[in-house]
Amino acid sequence: MSRYDFSPEPGSRWALFGGIFDPPHNGHLALALSALEHGDVDSVAFLVSAVPPHKEQPKTSFSDRASLVGAHVSENSHFRICDIENELSPPGYTIHVIEKLQECFPGVEFSVIIGSDNLAILEKWHQVDRLREKVTMLVAGRAGVSATIPEKWRERVRFIPLAPYSVSSTEIRQKVSDGESIEGLTSSGVIEYIRDHDLYRKQL
Repeated sequence: MSRYDFSPEPGSRWALFGGIFDPPHNGHLALALSALEHGDVDSVAFLVSAVPPHKEQPKTSFSDRASLVGAHVSENSHFRICDIENELSPPGYTIHVIEKLQECFPGVEFSVIIGSDNLAILEKWHQVDRLREKVTMLVAGRAGVSATIPEKWRERVRFIPLAPYSVSSTEIRQKVSDGESIEGLTSSGVIEYIRDHDLYRKQL
């Protein structure tokens, strides 16, 4: 089955892991595995962001980033890619994505993976009251971050463990640009895709 065959069955439980993934790295994989083990879900969908609100815009195309994720998660049958954001009008607010997914896949239970640092600003998310009625938040613990659950979310939050992971997509892009090795920071599939498609190289 293709990584792009995202067609969850009614009654299944899916964790949505949203991100730019430019490129995906081993920290992303560790978080998805933690959600799968501790989040009371059946599978994890990597939700590739098209035009993320309030964030730096991607350096590569949506198609390339979806393909990079596909290369990164190819060895785990519980992981899929969800490209629905590419079909929605920007910006890609979480509530709009959730409502579209629930319309397309009735009877599926969705959770959303976030970092513990996002708990403090959760009440500022777009149309948060509607969102709170529809999903559970799987909150990844991060070292040095105090995680206080907003009162309204106490019944809709589940914590999942996450060991500190120092790599970032920015660091990987910089290393590629500088001609340095990224072995051990991401999967061999991602490294091969970056090389074959000449991504993140310095413009001469």
